[in-house]
Amino acid sequence: RAWRRRAETESKEHETDRRKAEEALGQAEARNSAMLRAIPDLMFVMLRDGTYVDYHARDPKLLFVPPSTFIGKKVREVLPPALAELIMDALERAFQTDDPIVVEYELPIGESRTFEARIVQAGADRLLSIVRDVTESRRASELNRDLARRLIARQEIERQRIARELHDDISQRIALLNIEIDTMAGQVLSEESRAR
Repeated sequence: RAWRRRAETESKEHETDRRKAEEALGQAEARNSAMLRAIPDLMFVMLRDGTYVDYHARDPKLLFVPPSTFIGKKVREVLPPALAELIMDALERAFQTDDPIVVEYELPIGESRTFEARIVQAGADRLLSIVRDVTESRRASELNRDLARRLIARQEIERQRIARELHDDISQRIALLNIEIDTMAGQVLSEESRAR
C-alpha cells in the first residue's frame, strides 16, 4: 500500500510538473507569436552556409520569391549573384562578431525597393536576419536633401540680389556726392578752400 501511495503521489507530482511545463511552453509560444505579429519586418533564419531554414513575413508581398522557392535552399540559389555574394560575406562576418552586421541592398519587387538587413548569430550554426523595407525612408531623406539644396540655392540668390542692390545704391550715392563736391569746389574762390 505504501508503495502504491508513493507511486500515485509521484505520478500526480509528475503530472503536475508536466502540466506546468506545458503551460510555460504555451505561454512562451504565445509571447513569441505575439512578438512576431507585432514586427513589420521580414525575418529569416539561416545556416552558416546560407541555407534558409525558417522565415516570418507579416507582408508576404515583400518577399523576393515565395517561401516554397527559398526554404531549404541556399542564398546563392535564390538571390541575384552580386547580392548573394554580399549576403554570404555578411553571414560570414556575423559569425566572427557579436555585433549586428548591417547590409543595405536593392531588389526589383515590382519597382526597385531598398532593404536593410541586420544579421546576428542565433546559435552555434544559425543566423537571424531581420530585413526592413527602407524604400520610403530613403525617398523621404532624398527629398529632404533636395529641399535643403534648393533652399540654400534660393538663399544664395537672395543674398546676391541684396548685395547688388546695396552695392548699386552705395555706388550711386558716392557718385552723387562726388558730383556735388566738384560743383561746390568750382564755386569756392580761394585755391586753398578749393583743394580742401
